[in-house]
Amino acid sequence: EAQGILAQMYKNGQCVEHDDEKAVYWYTKSAEQGNVFAQCNLGHAYENGIGIEQDHTLAFQWYKKGAEQGDANAQHVIGKKYLTGIGVPGDDKQAARWFKKSAEQGNANAELFLGIAYQVGRGVEQNDQHAFDWFSKSAEQGNADAQVRLGEAYFLARGVEQDYQQAFTWYSKSAEQGNADAQLRLGEAYYFGRGVEQDHKQAFAWYSKSAEQGNARGQFRRGEAHSHGIGIEQDHEQAFTWYKKSADQGNANAQVEVGYMYEQGLGTK
Repeated sequence: EAQGILAQMYKNGQCVEHDDEKAVYWYTKSAEQGNVFAQCNLGHAYENGIGIEQDHTLAFQWYKKGAEQGDANAQHVIGKKYLTGIGVPGDDKQAARWFKKSAEQGNANAELFLGIAYQVGRGVEQNDQHAFDWFSKSAEQGNADAQVRLGEAYFLARGVEQDYQQAFTWYSKSAEQGNADAQLRLGEAYYFGRGVEQDHKQAFAWYSKSAEQGNARGQFRRGEAHSHGIGIEQDHEQAFTWYKKSADQGNANAQVEVGYMYEQGLGTK
């Protein structure tokens, strides 16, 4: 334990001069004696090449030692390694297995990933109800990605009865944390009046937030608003700008609009 503390002191430059190499040296000493904290930090060092040459295989091995001792964060990381095939051959079933171990300890990120696994049937049998349950657990802990997926589940009636108001509630929670996809969906909720009173100005405001983060569909929706003067004064130049940003990312609807605006000479000068 003392070795792990000393490693942390070198890592943070606490009472000693910051030295990543010495931190790795002491993490290794501690990890080899079975210290979970040191094993996880050593895995992180190898993963990111901090104080030692980057080595994804060794990163996996050290994280796995921590995971096998029950560290929830390490279990989640191991699940991601199996999912992506980084440092270990990809294995969806093993990924889901480790996500479940971590999720059952309340790790919000693992709950999200396990929900996604159930939603798409990757490594587990597809099950919308299980996906909904795990998204709910993660969302309630404040995970923005889980919140937008939970909103989507309510919106599309996936694993739960359709409820536009609940969808709006969860989209809002996620959007307020800066999730671009949730901002788009919240804008659409305001635009169509689903789960909330229709408000085109609010729709435009949320489309704008999403678009400015680079969300292609948000950019298309903002272009659409400028083009037709919905929630904002009509402005063909702004419409073209946002349609073009979306089109450049491959959005087919935006590409059609850009072509039309070039053809008609709208906002392209």
